[in-house]
Amino acid sequence: DKIIQRAKDLGLEADYPRDLSVALGSGSVTLLNMVEAYSTFARGGSRVKARLVLSVNSAWGELLYDSKPEFTDAISPQTAYIMCDLMKEVVQHGTGWRAKVLRRPVAGKTGTTWYMGFSPYLVTGVFVGFDQLTPMGKWETGSRAASPLWVAYRKQVENDYPYEDFPQPDGVVMAKIDAASGLLAGPNSKETYFLPFKEGTQPTRTASGSG
Repeated sequence: DKIIQRAKDLGLEADYPRDLSVALGSGSVTLLNMVEAYSTFARGGSRVKARLVLSVNSAWGELLYDSKPEFTDAISPQTAYIMCDLMKEVVQHGTGWRAKVLRRPVAGKTGTTWYMGFSPYLVTGVFVGFDQLTPMGKWETGSRAASPLWVAYRKQVENDYPYEDFPQPDGVVMAKIDAASGLLAGPNSKETYFLPFKEGTQPTRTASGSG
């Protein structure tokens, strides 16, 4: 129930199965809806509704229609920042590795048929598949099929935006974590990560083993 409610908070519109598969994303949504949801992370907690038409002018330049952006608070700035940091790791050390070529702070997430990648200034989603429920082919995944398209597009537009990282909000603290135990890194820790936590939730014990 909590997973379904969080998905709805993010604006995802689907008929969610009330079983464990929903944690893996078994509810079907459109790519546009997914982009709207991911805007929540990029925007620091508030999602923005997609607009297909920004404005309409008459032949004489008179403004006939002006579309105003609609924002909705969905999650806390602290949660949004932690999600951004996690998905930056997907790019640096996971299935979204192709996006590293941009040499900018980029967060990303691969799915079975899609790739979502974003920075503070631009959210981009790519879906590869068929209208019918037909397999894409052996070995084809969001990482292999969709992320190269994402990278090709972002290479063309990235220089239109200034270099920008996700701003860290108040209420977030960073801690060096031992990868093997999840505790604070100790002198014998081999693999460590510098990770964000909501203030007060960070580990307090230090790893004692060799990790």
